[in-house]
Amino acid sequence: SGAGYLNPGDLDGDRPFSHLPSGLETWEAHCRRYYQTWDLSLTGFVIDGDARPMSADALTAYARFSPDGFVAQKLPAYSGLVPGTQTPFLTMGADMPNADQTDEALRRIQATLAGDKDAGPHFHIFRTILWSPTAHQRLFTRLQALPNVRVVDPYTLMGLLRHRLRQK
Repeated sequence: SGAGYLNPGDLDGDRPFSHLPSGLETWEAHCRRYYQTWDLSLTGFVIDGDARPMSADALTAYARFSPDGFVAQKLPAYSGLVPGTQTPFLTMGADMPNADQTDEALRRIQATLAGDKDAGPHFHIFRTILWSPTAHQRLFTRLQALPNVRVVDPYTLMGLLRHRLRQK
């Protein structure tokens, strides 16, 4: 979710559990500090959990400390640019099964790709949990063998998404 593990949808507005004022400014400053320290500009996965979706203010805060993009589950669209910025966002795809279930992972990804009906390119990201580099490589090798599929790193993915969205 940034430089910590929380549900950012619960940081602003009527905070249902604490009833404290907005924590967005503090969260943004905290994340900015660590993103600068570690030369990060992209958030790979915002933990939405059971929290409400991020507000427009939260999306804008992410655009400031994570200008190369972010991935979340509860976004205003499957993909887009945060209004008034060039920061892309992308909705997280399906979770993959255990690392020893490469066939099932491939099936889930292919089912998602089959839903791409309009002209491409299309952008997808999927979540693996506790997969080894070797397990990832097995899946990537099989994905690369599919027509019109390219596996790229998150910065390339979001850069290509930004470029595509600017063209629309």
